Amino acid sequence: MTIMKAIIICISSVLQAIIIDEIFKSFGERRYNKRWIYIVSGLLYAVINTLFNVYIPWQAVFVLSGVILMAIFTLLYKVYFWKRIFLLALTFILLTAFEILIGLLVSAFFKSSVEQTLNNIGMFVPMSIGSKLILLGLVKALTHFTNKKKAKLQWQTLLMLVMLPLFSIIVFIVLSYFIFSDNDMTSIILVIVSTLMLLISNIVVFFVFDFIEKQKEKEIEISNQAVQLELEKQYYFDLTQKYVVSNKTYHDLKHKLYAIDNLIDSDINSAKNEIKKVCNLVESANCIKYTGNDSVDSLLNAKINVAKEKNIAVKVTSWLSDFSEYNIIDICVILGNIFDNSIKATNVNQTIELDIKQLEGHLSITMYNPVGETKNEPRQEMDKLIHGYGLKSVQEIVQNYNGYCRYGIADNRFVINILL
Repeated sequence: MTIMKAIIICISSVLQAIIIDEIFKSFGERRYNKRWIYIVSGLLYAVINTLFNVYIPWQAVFVLSGVILMAIFTLLYKVYFWKRIFLLALTFILLTAFEILIGLLVSAFFKSSVEQTLNNIGMFVPMSIGSKLILLGLVKALTHFTNKKKAKLQWQTLLMLVMLPLFSIIVFIVLSYFIFSDNDMTSIILVIVSTLMLLISNIVVFFVFDFIEKQKEKEIEISNQAVQLELEKQYYFDLTQKYVVSNKTYHDLKHKLYAIDNLIDSDINSAKNEIKKVCNLVESANCIKYTGNDSVDSLLNAKINVAKEKNIAVKVTSWLSDFSEYNIIDICVILGNIFDNSIKATNVNQTIELDIKQLEGHLSITMYNPVGETKNEPRQEMDKLIHGYGLKSVQEIVQNYNGYCRYGIADNRFVINILL
């Protein structure tokens, strides 16, 4: 019976190592790229934790040893010191709380004492292993929602992830109620084998969930790469066109200047018109670097050219140093949508303002555009901007980055501010 209990504790410790890995890799980063290091470390953690459980009779010493072992295991992950302390305490509390909770439920179901629950294999399995399975399902579901880097799956999938271990433990408890009261060894062995099969089924489902999550992330990454490739192609196409126009302008500039020089003496108005044409040609050939990122700059130049074609002025203020923490496609979707909104809402000979800044590790994007000055028009203008034109996509992206998006009307201008 002692050997069987040690095996159960070892299996429980393996699940405990998986829970620790799930929490720390979601809120931190693995220190090493090789997966086998974490598999071996998890198994070693399970063996040592089992030895502590079996051979340390003093509860206080066992708890302290378990915490130290857990702290050593978490050194495999890159996490800030205070965040590591918080996650370590949270993990220990969750593991202890779930084991106590399931243990009390099992004791209540079998109408037994805590000591009887610990000494009876049939009741000890759901308390030791079942509590870890349920916690692992909850942790995977919660980290999936809170981690902005993960591709979001449907809520039905996450619900299944939580309900499967819960149902498995209920089935085992019911079987134990009828089998272990008879003390028939054959029946006990069959129930234990069935429990192990249920355990394996749960672990397989967890691995399938991880596989689906990674496949979803790959699909999104491929889609993003395709969109980014199109943006870069458009950027280089625009750059080539501007280069051709610039060369032609430079070639013709000398002849135009001679013609303008002659017109100054005879027809000053015609000379001014020719000068304006030359300036427009030079300006159209100019591709401004606003952020230093080709995709974002290509988008901004394209939107600014659309605004200029409608005689709408654009003022851009950009204080940026690095885009590496953000998905460029997300930034382009945000800028493209709010730019389209502003252009649609702005009249001829008015000005749109865009501020892009980095403030204490966060990206701030603010867009201003004028609205009507009548009593009812600003409210209608804001409604038009809010309900449509891709603002829903912008809000979804902002939520994925745990940022915020605020908008409103102030001083007859519609203002939208996004912080990522």
